[in-house]
Amino acid sequence: MNILASIIFLRRGTQIYDSNEMYLYEILNDYKEADKKDKHNIFNLFCSSIWSCDNKRRVFSRDIKFSVDSRYMNTEIGQIFDSWSSVSYITYRSMTKELDYASLIRQKINNLYSIMCDKDVCQRKDYMKLIKTPKTLYFRWLKGEQYEPQYLIETIDEAMEMAEKLKKKYQLEKLNLSWEDYKKLIEKYFFKIFDNCICLDDYEDKTKIVVQTEAWHEDNFYISYFCKTLDGYMRNYQKEYYGLYVAGSKDNYILKRCSKCGSLFNQKSNNQKLCKKCSAYTPIGTKIINCVDCGKDVEVNSKDNKTDRCQNCYKEYRKNKVLINVKNYRNRKCNQSK
Repeated sequence: MNILASIIFLRRGTQIYDSNEMYLYEILNDYKEADKKDKHNIFNLFCSSIWSCDNKRRVFSRDIKFSVDSRYMNTEIGQIFDSWSSVSYITYRSMTKELDYASLIRQKINNLYSIMCDKDVCQRKDYMKLIKTPKTLYFRWLKGEQYEPQYLIETIDEAMEMAEKLKKKYQLEKLNLSWEDYKKLIEKYFFKIFDNCICLDDYEDKTKIVVQTEAWHEDNFYISYFCKTLDGYMRNYQKEYYGLYVAGSKDNYILKRCSKCGSLFNQKSNNQKLCKKCSAYTPIGTKIINCVDCGKDVEVNSKDNKTDRCQNCYKEYRKNKVLINVKNYRNRKCNQSK
């Protein structure tokens, strides 16, 4: 099928591909054979088919639930577990049942944004394990483990507090990228993919790499190529976002997360925990105290534990202090002379 023959002009409506009628390899083959103007049209139609796809990014709330046996509802332990019988967290739809190229590529795009940019979403293994603590402890209790009520309350509260801290830590690691800016970035990567993609017929040439594709549909090859390439481009963008050199496969770089701000940095020693920005010297902050004489607010160094007066009151205090010291000195001298 010739894609150029299926282009709908703007005066007839929005230009998009029907992903149910066309294959991705057909689009790429026609793109390679088209001239500059037609390449631009084909690329725009492909992008339109991706963004107009029904497989939108969906974020929703899900609950970790369990039901406390009615026999234990009147017990103190049972009431504690019942208060934690539902714990909510934010998740996203990570799979699709559709098999067309637009839905599958769009699903990859959605997943990358949810994982790398959406600060509301956190499904890291250690975080999920912590918020499942009430459910885990309940089923252990049913199997015979004994808990004191106070110990149970403290254990669950501590786990939830740690989960909240972990979530804030992982939020710092996300990229500050809006959905609109992300779409523009993805389109830029699509353009690179279209230009760099080599048709499968070239791979099957004896003079090049031979790929066994008898049991695999041709579109699977290209969809997989798009998804893996987008993943690689976004990883490189993440390095560029933090001002790191995009290392090649032969470069020996160790990238770690800063324990303070969550940004990526090139770890040069095993005990390095902070990025260059966080490990640099920062001026000591300030704090506000109340003058003990006049009550006026005074800004002092945050580590200054001695200052308790404003400058005017301190001058008056020192003046009176000197007068008292002089008077005491003269009294001692008079007493000694007698």
